[in-house]
Amino acid sequence: MILLAGDFRQTLPVVPRGTPADELNACLKASPLWNNVKTLSLTTNMRVQLQNDQSAAQFSKQLLDLGNGKVPVDATSGLITLTNDFCRFVDTQLVLIENVFPNISENYKNYAWLSQRAILAAKNNDVHALNFTIQSKIAGDLVTYKSVDSITNPDDVVNYPTEFLNSLEIPGFPPHNLQLKVGTVIMILRNLNPPRLCNGTRLSVKRLMPNLIEATIINGKYAGENVCIPRIPMIPTDLPFDFKRLQFPVRLAFAMTINKSQGQSLSVYDKNFKSLSVISPNYSDFRGKHYLLQLKICDDPQKERKIEIDSPLDVSEVKFGFEFESSTKYNIKHDEITDFVEFETNSFSQVRIKHS
Repeated sequence: MILLAGDFRQTLPVVPRGTPADELNACLKASPLWNNVKTLSLTTNMRVQLQNDQSAAQFSKQLLDLGNGKVPVDATSGLITLTNDFCRFVDTQLVLIENVFPNISENYKNYAWLSQRAILAAKNNDVHALNFTIQSKIAGDLVTYKSVDSITNPDDVVNYPTEFLNSLEIPGFPPHNLQLKVGTVIMILRNLNPPRLCNGTRLSVKRLMPNLIEATIINGKYAGENVCIPRIPMIPTDLPFDFKRLQFPVRLAFAMTINKSQGQSLSVYDKNFKSLSVISPNYSDFRGKHYLLQLKICDDPQKERKIEIDSPLDVSEVKFGFEFESSTKYNIKHDEITDFVEFETNSFSQVRIKHS
């Protein structure tokens, strides 16, 4: 007997450089074995039940209603309305930072306070910008650690100069130019010493040395322990050439991506709704991703983006891009050659629209 656990409302399997059809075919439900699978549903939220927290129970129900498409939709606008007790909305990133990390210039020394809060965003670029902004509010000198990047195949050295390797920003990899301060929150990107130092462990920097970072674990079973983090060689596997980066396997972690936040226990968190929006200058950022779009979000009120979705599926022309007005699930793919954005719903209907 094999036990397969998961939620089909979560992110689809990631197929590198694959199409939406490739990702759907990689799902368990596309397997010929699916007809022999017996589905069992978990109906009790054990965390809510054990804590006996009525507010958590209400929030859990709201999330399930949202994911199951049970939230009422306005017939005229096609939008859903979230209740006032669901979340708090802010206008700018600075207000968002102040709400999640109030008075961080003093509170950054409180590890328990740090471990309970984070900002979640959908795109790495937004995560990096938020982290640098928050770190700048902490007093102290900025220490820079630059990686040593090299090509593993001697025949490719001429084709890939060191400057090019230094410019690569690879998901799940530390940056070439790592800038830290004492008191900064960081996250481990590799399993260094399981179960103490695992991928996803959050720490607070205690001391910065030329070849070591001393930090204090702030979450999990080993919270409060001091550890030393060395530079290690890392080789990416999803590039057309092989290169090695020698760097500390850490990144700033005041803010993190939504995927990276899975498994974290937080009592104070916020979602950067602007970065969660699929309204982006670079639509290819969302290629092959699967989103549950929760509400109408617009990064520029003067440039409203709109796609009207009716039954049967109908798409109206837009001038500045697009915006969803439904809680339907979509696969999103941007064709960089034709400049078309393709949407594939969970009912397998396809829509293509060119953005200006």
